[in-house]
Amino acid sequence: MGVKYSIVVLPSLFRKDRLKDFLSVATVDTELIAVDSDYNKETKEFFKKYINNFQRIVYLPPRLQNEKLKPRYASLWNTAFLYAEGDWIICMKPGVELSQELIMQLCLSIDDLIDQTGGENFAIISGKSTQFLNDDENLQYLKLVDCAYLPFDVAVFPRKYLDTVNGYDELYDYMGSKAEDADEDFFCRLGKAGCTVYFDKELPKYYNTYPTFRFQFVEPLVNIFYFQRHQIMRGKIRAFNDFDYKTNSEKCLANRTTFEIV
Repeated sequence: MGVKYSIVVLPSLFRKDRLKDFLSVATVDTELIAVDSDYNKETKEFFKKYINNFQRIVYLPPRLQNEKLKPRYASLWNTAFLYAEGDWIICMKPGVELSQELIMQLCLSIDDLIDQTGGENFAIISGKSTQFLNDDENLQYLKLVDCAYLPFDVAVFPRKYLDTVNGYDELYDYMGSKAEDADEDFFCRLGKAGCTVYFDKELPKYYNTYPTFRFQFVEPLVNIFYFQRHQIMRGKIRAFNDFDYKTNSEKCLANRTTFEIV
């Protein structure tokens, strides 16, 4: 049976007690990809209790590790992307209270937009911090255009676009920047690659958030995204990382059993 959804979490930044309810519910066509900057045996044993509830659980360290560059935000997401097999990748930010109701509602939103758009060429983001004034309450999805962006807690996009955009741009890890800049860069490039980005206004009703670690690097002298956005608007959609997603993903999937919990 194929995997439809790859749910990505960053366990070193989540409180494990906030994951138990979600992990305890059995799923059919879902895999869990957990990338841990503090990869350890204790957390591996924690996930092992729930292996029968997912098609698979893959627990692994970041693709690149460098003490001087910890934590490497973009690299954590890219590691998960390289090992994910689902048709849709669901990204859960640290601090989101995960629940089965949230996942079910997100899947309903995916099916709803497939019906509305007639295809699978869209991404969904949602965040509790965003409020809309004088907005049409009957409109659930807000279409973001021309690199418009809103911060997200939860996001989902089709994995097929990673061949084109080559993941998060790890330049943000090397140069230092706000995590939100790396997020915005990624979803702007998705949009330019033909993946329409929608903000789901209903989704925040299905989860709570709690205080947790936030990625915040020292602001560089130069605002990287200011220049990156200019390049994206001029047609740049591929991140110039030190890997090629298509080639490296095939290798990672072939060797995934090393990190698959059994």
